[in-house]
Amino acid sequence: MKFSRRFLFALLILSITITSYSIPDQKDVEKALNSITPHDAYEYCKTLSLPKYAGRHTGHPGYTEAAKWAASKFKDWGLKPINDKDGYLQPYPSPYVAVDSAEMELYIPKEKSSEEEGENDFSTKKLELEKDFLPMFSSDSGNRRAGVVFAGWGISAPELGYDDYAGLDVNNKFVLCFRGVPDRSDERFQEHDHHRLRMKTAKNKGALGIFYIYPNPLG
Repeated sequence: MKFSRRFLFALLILSITITSYSIPDQKDVEKALNSITPHDAYEYCKTLSLPKYAGRHTGHPGYTEAAKWAASKFKDWGLKPINDKDGYLQPYPSPYVAVDSAEMELYIPKEKSSEEEGENDFSTKKLELEKDFLPMFSSDSGNRRAGVVFAGWGISAPELGYDDYAGLDVNNKFVLCFRGVPDRSDERFQEHDHHRLRMKTAKNKGALGIFYIYPNPLG
């Protein structure tokens, strides 16, 4: 994984003069509200969702282009820019994560035809990035090879009488689990429906990491 920084984001600045603050005229407020139409809002959303903006992901060139488009709208509306140097774009550091490269291979046990043991007892399946697997943006860089243990929903909540890790040894292994909770109608599980809590639980159990199962997430 690679950490970088990018900036440029258009901000709408509301100018308020503390020493001469006054309540806006009701007619001006009504005029401003009436100037907002459903059609315009739809067109703005339609524009920002264009392929050239690439989802406006932080650090992507599409992000910068979307910010420039927003700045152009501010200019059209007659808004006052921040200053002559930056105009309508306010620079600020924004860390983000990008997947430079990622590889994953599965070692699948073969049916034993002899008593010999070793790497030849496994067949290898190479997974395709963004088709078979997708790293989460909180993933770290590294190269690991270990066994995988299925742990249900990856929740350990003894106070609820529920523990997916009961009887499992996940030390120095990867945990495979579903995303979500076993019963969404049970409010007691809401606090356990968080990725960071699952990661913390797995780490405390000695696991190397987590693999999530999604219902056809990339198809």
